[in-house]
Amino acid sequence: MEQKDNLTLERDIAKRLHAIGTPADLRGYHYLIETIKIAIADKEAVFEMTKNIYEPVAKQFHVTAKQVSKAITRAILTAWDRGDLDTLQGYFGYTVSNTMGYPANSEFIAIVAERIRLEFED
Repeated sequence: MEQKDNLTLERDIAKRLHAIGTPADLRGYHYLIETIKIAIADKEAVFEMTKNIYEPVAKQFHVTAKQVSKAITRAILTAWDRGDLDTLQGYFGYTVSNTMGYPANSEFIAIVAERIRLEFED
């Protein structure tokens, strides 16, 4: 994948989060931008969320990994409650567990990161 500069990548992620319905006034929104950047750079990072994703972001924002995880969950839940159903279906389709009703943090991050990665491979 051709490397995008950091600012361009952040803008791309932010546009997608807005389209999905993630409010920018939540801490989880800002954490999602950083976690998605990590997942784009290393697609296996989502297999060990705490070590590879939450801890580096927590260090960057001077919070705990648990706070990062909870804030991301809240941002995802808010997007799921307020977001446009067609847009959510377009991004996540049937990959989300019916029992949970919304994607797990790792699913959300991996799916958004993979979509960006695939678009830039074309």
